[in-house]
Amino acid sequence: MDYTELFKPYTADGHTIEGAIRYWRKVAVTENISSEIMELAINEIFNELANGKEYPKDHCPCGCGIDKAATALIHAVRDKMLAIDSEVQIQVKDLLQQRNDIIIKDQIQRITGSYKQYKKLRPPLKERSPVLRYIRKSFRKK
Repeated sequence: MDYTELFKPYTADGHTIEGAIRYWRKVAVTENISSEIMELAINEIFNELANGKEYPKDHCPCGCGIDKAATALIHAVRDKMLAIDSEVQIQVKDLLQQRNDIIIKDQIQRITGSYKQYKKLRPPLKERSPVLRYIRKSFRKK
């Protein structure tokens, strides 16, 4: 796939593929997005271009007010980069949470011998909660 040929219809007002790539790199650095995610976004958008999708050349649908030929395409890649990055961040967060839960359960089992024994050792909620203890004490006095 020749990106230069796919980008050629959007060069009417002086945009170049090199300038667009510089812009995408700048956005990636600013938003702490890895180069792999940037490449994924570029590949996905240019695959859409190769499959016949066209972006408007007279206005940008994002509402930025920059109405140049390549703006819609450039912003589509930028938005795709940000979307992929947010998906990756969510997946990483979930994975780290799962690992953290496993580590905590492992430590509990190591300390108490077993998770069931730990659950038996925990006092009931009415004894743990200061609010419930206060309510119980207030009813007993009357």
